[in-house]
Amino acid sequence: MQMFSITASGGTQGIIEFDAGDGPSTDQLILNSETTGTTALNWELEWKFRDPAAWYHFVMVYDTTQATTNDRVKVYINGEQAVDGWDRNTTPAQNQEQAFNSTNAMNIGKPHAAISAYFDGYMAEIHFIDGTALDATSFGETNSDGVWIPKKYSGDTGTNGFYITGETAGDLGEDFSGNSNDFTSSGLATTDQMLDTPTDNFAVLNYIQQNATGLSDGNLQFTTNGSGTHKLMSSTIAVSSGKWYAEAACNATLDSNARIGIIPDDNVNFTGSDAHVGDDANSFAYVDNGQKESNNTQSAYGASYANGDVIGIALNLNDDEITFYKNGVSQGAISITASTEYRFAASQYNSGGMLFNFGQSAFTYTPPTGFNVLSTADLPDPTIADPSAHFQTTVYTGNGSTLEVNQSGNSTFQPDWVWGKRRNAAESHALFDAVRGTTKIIYSNLTNAEITNSGLTAFDADGFTIGSSATLNANTGTYVAWQWKANGSGSSNTDGTVSSTVSANTTAGFSIAKWTHTTASNYTVGHGLGAVPKMILVKTTDQGTNWGVYHSDITVGNRLILNSTSAQTTGYWGANSWTSSTFSIGSARDANGSTAVAYCFAEVDGFSKMGSYTGNGSSDGPFVYTGMTPEFVIIKRTNTTENWIMLDNARSEYNVTDDVQYSNLAQADGTNSATTRVDNVSNGFKVRGTNTNINASGSTYIYMAFASSPFKTATAR
Repeated sequence: MQMFSITASGGTQGIIEFDAGDGPSTDQLILNSETTGTTALNWELEWKFRDPAAWYHFVMVYDTTQATTNDRVKVYINGEQAVDGWDRNTTPAQNQEQAFNSTNAMNIGKPHAAISAYFDGYMAEIHFIDGTALDATSFGETNSDGVWIPKKYSGDTGTNGFYITGETAGDLGEDFSGNSNDFTSSGLATTDQMLDTPTDNFAVLNYIQQNATGLSDGNLQFTTNGSGTHKLMSSTIAVSSGKWYAEAACNATLDSNARIGIIPDDNVNFTGSDAHVGDDANSFAYVDNGQKESNNTQSAYGASYANGDVIGIALNLNDDEITFYKNGVSQGAISITASTEYRFAASQYNSGGMLFNFGQSAFTYTPPTGFNVLSTADLPDPTIADPSAHFQTTVYTGNGSTLEVNQSGNSTFQPDWVWGKRRNAAESHALFDAVRGTTKIIYSNLTNAEITNSGLTAFDADGFTIGSSATLNANTGTYVAWQWKANGSGSSNTDGTVSSTVSANTTAGFSIAKWTHTTASNYTVGHGLGAVPKMILVKTTDQGTNWGVYHSDITVGNRLILNSTSAQTTGYWGANSWTSSTFSIGSARDANGSTAVAYCFAEVDGFSKMGSYTGNGSSDGPFVYTGMTPEFVIIKRTNTTENWIMLDNARSEYNVTDDVQYSNLAQADGTNSATTRVDNVSNGFKVRGTNTNINASGSTYIYMAFASSPFKTATAR
């Protein structure tokens, strides 16, 4: 799919494109330029650009007047220069001319004559600067929350330069630079102008949802052609409160299995190859035969619909109901499950087509009063606009002596829990926290009791200081450190039946609790979160015992073991008394009088997410909606033995995210990276690997994720 193309007879051409074909370069950005009689110049980033839920900002610079070879071609993605990660990087000679900015015809979104693959996507603020090599800061800037946002360009475009905004519906190629270098539209209509912009990002249908098929028109048209299995598409935005409206226009013959409605964002029952809307107790559908459906059961509802009809969807989460409209006529309200986050969705079985509108263009019928369009501008502001103020991943190189490790995020904080791991050699995971105190180390991959170690000697205002221990600081060793902010060394908490010392960051849903085990069965411990925890990690620090892991999506009372591959097993956790102030320890606990520490997590919208998904065994794996761009993800298979997966955006700076670590192993980065991988995208993560650690068909997986950015303000990754 071409962004720009320069073509001419005689073999002169230049292309800036996303390669949408098969093979190793799929979804990569390519710059190609060649002139008759010269060798083709090719630049190809190995980064994978396949995030359909948000906007990318690209700046490409060609300046062969530069004496330094690597300065002649530059690419900036969301404000950052791509200085590595090249599959191909052919260097032009100094002062070498290419097809761009020549007398040849320039096209936007049209390929050269030999290829018939047009750009099918959204473009805004298209600049071409003639005669000046600018970097990304001329067109964008980082705001106070660390988010790259566009800004108005105030410089000169040069003689051949242009500025296409698309703001004139009847003349989408109008040049606003003052040069009158207008483009002539071909195959475009006024209806191709959308309200969707980088700062007001509307929902579309999610192309990276597993088994995506038949999407076009900027991922708004959903068409199937007699597949014989249900195909399901859902929106890139999920909502948990408020009132929301969308439309689906039936524009192809529908069979008797078309459904329009909503699905929950839990990803459990909608990752198979034959899922449909209404196939779950928390999913609700309006079927083309006029029935309503939930939990795979249909009942009487309203009128049937067919080709030419427009179905309105009014989702009222304030009153827990959904109302469907056929051609503007209400079919009646349906009660839905309370306190559930929903995505708009549709499914089809045989042949059919639907064109969705989430508000990026005028609706066919007037929405009911008080209902919003499905765009990020209408989403509630996140509690944590800048996640780097509460969580960060830092990579660094050791020096074998004393070293201050400084955070590199938009904000800085004094971490109260540091989880470190050597990357280039086998070394145990090292965990330190402010409640137990500096130099007190425990290991996630071992049962060992706490020992004193020079690994971490101080929690600093913007990171931490380490000593000479090889655990965190071997000379030339490479390391990663995941850091969370709690609230210092903690204070007394008497909410439980045993007293605890708790350091809690209620804003970010994270706390550290320390207490002494008792012989009483099902005793409770105060955690200080102010919300019901969804995941807890516990280690007895003065004995060689297994870690206990609680997750809200495994069987009540069961546990997982952080230092083991084992499936969920009975025991350890109490079945009762999981509240906003306490958690429960059952009868299968560690020895009486022993000391324990717990790391406790509650969900915070746009910052952290704990949930589960079902694997399918395919490289086109499940998409997991999180409502944020994951910075760090932990994944564990629950129904049988498998390793704990740890992936982050600091070690894998671009997709695919595949620098894998395992909390239960001491090994270096990278084992099974080719099959244990995800794409971290603006609204969740897409499983791309087939390794059973992460994606066995039919198996259940739990995860915990922390954000680099809430979805409301995220750029595409």
